Amino acid sequence: MGVPFLIHGEDQLVGDWVAAKIGNQTPWHTYTTIGIGRDGQIVGGAVIDNYILNARCSVHCAGSEGNWLNRQFLTAVFDYIFRQLKCNAVINVVRGSNAASLRFTEHIGFKEFHRIPGGSTDGTDAVMFQLIKADCRWYKEKEIA
Repeated sequence: MGVPFLIHGEDQLVGDWVAAKIGNQTPWHTYTTIGIGRDGQIVGGAVIDNYILNARCSVHCAGSEGNWLNRQFLTAVFDYIFRQLKCNAVINVVRGSNAASLRFTEHIGFKEFHRIPGGSTDGTDAVMFQLIKADCRWYKEKEIA
């Protein structure tokens, strides 16, 4: 298995790949992406959607094999969101039926703030999470020369 690499500047490619994995039926709007590849293939990706500079964004993630959602990738995603896009908060929505994703989302620091009964495509609740910049352990304010 090859060494993983980050994919930048391929928004359409990574965005389409993530959309297919999560069953997204509508196009992304104001968005950018970060992907992770191995052996010339995409193995994971994050779509940062509906971002408003100096405010907030949503993030949608998908992967196809183990170990794609690692420290390197999480650090890159949150550094981009908080430093480049200057967002103060990230919103993530998870299907209530996806127990593994619910656990992992909380494990990396997101806090549940709302549930929409029947709001997921499979009829389960849509669970809304938020991560505030000050609470993100994957991002630290750094001096940039």
